[in-house]
Amino acid sequence: MGTTSRCVCGLDLAAKPKNPSALAFIDLKTLRVSLSTLYKTPEILSAITLARPVLTAIDAPLSPPKGGGGFRKAELLLRRVYGCKTLPLTLPSMRKLHERGVKIARALEKAGLRVIEVHPSSTRRLLGWAGLSDEELRRELVKTGLGGDLEKAKPSRHELDAVLAALTALYYLFGRAAPVGDPDEGVIVIPCRR
Repeated sequence: MGTTSRCVCGLDLAAKPKNPSALAFIDLKTLRVSLSTLYKTPEILSAITLARPVLTAIDAPLSPPKGGGGFRKAELLLRRVYGCKTLPLTLPSMRKLHERGVKIARALEKAGLRVIEVHPSSTRRLLGWAGLSDEELRRELVKTGLGGDLEKAKPSRHELDAVLAALTALYYLFGRAAPVGDPDEGVIVIPCRR
């Protein structure tokens, strides 16, 4: 994606830079998907700011729960209403993911980019793709019209989650996804049910 591209970005963020994070860019005109796996925060920020997406969807908790606790209203709604599994922010790995996610989101917003929080596992479930193998999910994503790297590569689990994050951003732009949770605490954007 070049500096003049019109795209959305999905980031499947790892809690630690030693673990792989995946980026997916979806071109708004062609629906071509570009995938990459990155590790360090500066290279992630560089890739996103260079592409200048109209919206970046990050798979990481970008705000803490009110009053401490492990879950925000958004996670509780995903669990109770939609049957989605979420992890509490009280887990050390989730705290690290939160800290890294907030750092990246703030840097992107400072660069003038829009950021939303997403949960690819919930996107997968709400779109009827829970339980599919990675290859079955890849084929379903191609059936939606997505192309590029999805057509010729065998994406990793992280890359597939990044595509689901970017797809949620795309749906949000076109009114097919909405935020759940308390806006004062933080929301998670999920696709509208099929």
